[in-house]
Amino acid sequence: MRALAVADTKRSPLLPDVPTVAEAGLPGAESVAWYGIVAPAGTPPEILTRLGDEIAKAVHNPEVQEKFTSLGISAGTESRLEFGKRMTTEHARFKELFKSINLQLD
Repeated sequence: MRALAVADTKRSPLLPDVPTVAEAGLPGAESVAWYGIVAPAGTPPEILTRLGDEIAKAVHNPEVQEKFTSLGISAGTESRLEFGKRMTTEHARFKELFKSINLQLD
């Protein structure tokens, strides 16, 4: 087997010679797994800031980064605003995709 492309927005450290899907001629075909932590509406901003700071510390810990890298995971953090935009963008992207293939969730 030969890898043709990685579906991420950047090359994988585990497969540095394999192009991204955009580099392989399919821009917009990226499919990146992402995870986030959300809090209930109305959570005080200072709590959200502290939570974000502590999560960023954990994610950027060298031991944690090393473990992620060994698993082929590129881990980082986004601000609350950036994450909110990501959720909105991804929702719209997949809503259109599902509609285009007539996929309905039960």
